[in-house]
This record gives sequence, structure tokens and C-alpha cells, in this order.
Amino acid sequence: MAPFLTHRRICRSLSKTENSLTNDLMNILMLVNWKVNFLHENSPYFQPPDKYLAGQKYWFFRQWPEEVNVDVIDYTKIIPFFYFEKNLLKFYIFQSMKALFRKKKYDLIISHGAQSGLVLAFLRRIFGSKEPPHVIIDIGCFNGGRGHRLELLPIKIASRSLQGIIYHASVQEDYYRKYIPYLKRRFIPFGVDTDFFQPIKSRPQNYIMAPGYAKRDYPTLLSAWSRINGGDTKLKIIGVDQIQYKGKITQGVEFIRRLPVHEFKTLIANSLFVVIPLPVFKYAYGQMSMLQAMAMGKAIIITRTPSTEDYLCDGENGLFVRPYDQSDLATKITLLLNDPGLIAKLESNARKIVENKFSEKAMAKNIYEFVKEIVQ
Repeated sequence: MAPFLTHRRICRSLSKTENSLTNDLMNILMLVNWKVNFLHENSPYFQPPDKYLAGQKYWFFRQWPEEVNVDVIDYTKIIPFFYFEKNLLKFYIFQSMKALFRKKKYDLIISHGAQSGLVLAFLRRIFGSKEPPHVIIDIGCFNGGRGHRLELLPIKIASRSLQGIIYHASVQEDYYRKYIPYLKRRFIPFGVDTDFFQPIKSRPQNYIMAPGYAKRDYPTLLSAWSRINGGDTKLKIIGVDQIQYKGKITQGVEFIRRLPVHEFKTLIANSLFVVIPLPVFKYAYGQMSMLQAMAMGKAIIITRTPSTEDYLCDGENGLFVRPYDQSDLATKITLLLNDPGLIAKLESNARKIVENKFSEKAMAKNIYEFVKEIVQ
């Protein structure tokens, strides 16, 4: 395991008038709603968003053409406060307070997710602060896209201190247009690191993989699997050790808890294909698992939802199934089990579409162009 750096990093403070994306150095503060591992040496145990390697730019900032200094604040490591914020408040207050007191050192703040952005935006609104510019990458479409009047009030107050929103599912535009039309925003597809997630030479083993622990419709998958005569083929569900399911779990189903990312990639590589069953929400979710598997050259079956429609062409680089339809899912799984030619076609096209449209490099370029419009 690679040794860890201290969380605090020293950076040079420059005023907004002395900096822009066209200058030699720009200081950026990044707030994320997951754990970041600060490392002296690279490690295969963590994927790019989960590690900050000494001497290198963080995550997609590696792809930016400008010289940037990025400091990252993740959630608090104090266990009681972490569980209180994550499970009860649903927002990270300690993280926002840290950012509020450090903001003068930066030329731009980027928050990944409303959990890591709305509290800071609300505080900045109260104190009348709009510098430096603050952009939120809004994964869950503020408040899950709900339009309840009382729930919208603090969001509208907070949004007045923001300079921009980036979102990964085009369906979210309807929410923004209706409730916060005054805020600058842009749909930018999510992208994965195609060097980190790339095809691995392997001989596929006799199992199908279903990755993901949050926002998954595993009951429908298990019901579909019970209809299939898959012979010795197994179904491996990665990320959970059990689920609430009223039916009888068919023999040949294996539940595997979360794994280090290098083991996760090996399971993807050795699978026959990947199945991602999703419930339906009107915001971005599921794209990371989908694109990681596609970048590794795997055929996928995924639920057609408002957000996955931005990323997949049915029958070309993957297969769609209807939401909550166990019969349709069983049919598509059976189709791939019996058609290696179709699997080969989907595998080839999956890698190509990610390289051409949904890479980390493409996402970083689009974020850079959007931010440049805000900062300059």
C-alpha cells in the first residue's frame, strides 16, 4: 500500500485580477463527496477520482492545458460527524466550513455533487460572497429533481451565489429551466480514464457480472435470472452481500462485497458480459459503471433510463432493456448467452464510443471550456 500524504497542502495565493485560465497558474479548490487517498506513490488499489498523487494534477485536471494547482477537500474523517452528515443531514457541513474559510486563496471552487456544494453556496449567499466563482457538478439534480416548494426555497437561495452548473444527464435540463433558469449551465457527458480502464487480455470465464451497490434494481435482475436456463453460467453481483428480495434466489448467484479496483477490473475482464439493472430517476447515475465496462471492451445490457439514453445506442454498443421488465431482461441475457457474434460486435463498438465521446479527456476538455467562460 502506498504511503499517505498529509491532507493539508501549501499553495500560493493569487488574486482574481492576477489570475485566469490564460495565466501561468490557477489555484482551484475541489470539494468531493467521497474519500480521497493522498499518496506519495501510485497505487493500483484506487481509481483516478479516489487518489491524489504527490507531484501530479488531480483527476481530470491532468487533461487541462493550463497550469493549475488543485487542493481537494473530501468529507470529514471524524466518524461520528461523518455518519451524522451522510446519513441524517445528507450534506457535508464541515467540508463547507473548511472551504468557506479558505476560499480567498483560490481562483475557482468546484463542488462535485450537491452534498458538497449547496451548503457552501448557501453560506456564501448569506454572507454576500461571490468570489471566487463557484461551480457545482450536479450529479443528483439538486434534491433529486423534486419540485416541492419548501425544498426548493433553500436551493434557490443557494443558487444565487453560484456561477455555473455542470450536469451529466441531459434530462436534468428540464429541472434547471423550470426552477433556476437564470443560472449558467451545460450538459457535459461523464467520461472515464481509458488508460486506467482498458481491455485486459483474458479468457472469459462462465459468469455474468452485475456491478454497483447504489441505485440498482437487483430484484428485477434476480427475477429475470430465475427464468433463464443458463446451465453452469453464474451471476456475480458486485458491491452488495445481500439484497431485499421476496423471491427465491436461484442457485448460481454470488454476492461479492466491494473490491479494490484492480480486482474489480479483473472480474470485468473475465466476465462473459456485464448487466446493469437500474431503477428510473431523472438525473445522472449508472454512467460510471457502464462506461468503465465499455472502456474495457465488454458488452453490456443496461436499463433504458433518461440518463443512460445519452450514452448508448441500442444494438450498436450495448443493449437496452425496459425498466422493471424481468421478461425483457431475461430475453436479452439469453440472447447474448447464445450469440457470441453479437457479443463481439458490442465489445468492439463499446470501446470505440468511449474513446471517441466518453473519455476522461473529452470530459475534461468540455469542463475546461465551460469554466474558462466563467472565470475570464
